[in-house]
Amino acid sequence: MKNRLLPSTLAITLALGVPATVLVAQNMQWQQQQAQQIEDLDEFLAVYRKVKSSYVDKVDDKQLMEGAIQGMLASLDPHSGFLDRTDFNSLRTQIDGEYGGLGLTVTMEDEAVKVIAP
Repeated sequence: MKNRLLPSTLAITLALGVPATVLVAQNMQWQQQQAQQIEDLDEFLAVYRKVKSSYVDKVDDKQLMEGAIQGMLASLDPHSGFLDRTDFNSLRTQIDGEYGGLGLTVTMEDEAVKVIAP
């Protein structure tokens, strides 16, 4: 596939007047990024398999995946998190529609909550 892309890349380069070295360099950078991502995923899978096979207690696949997702998001900032489908639906129920205890009906407008009826 790499060999087929090079002639077409050169043809486009000549037509657009973009230096071929720029496109080749960008393609090489993209390939390096892809290779790094594959290497990172391989490392993750190696750890996952080792935990599955060697952890002192039996570990559930779902538990491992949810823990990995939670850890990934927690490493970004203290405000990021993951809600599974049940928790997400519960949150949506809490923030959408009418609030009986408060007597409010709300809607979203310009990415903000707006009270439309007391």
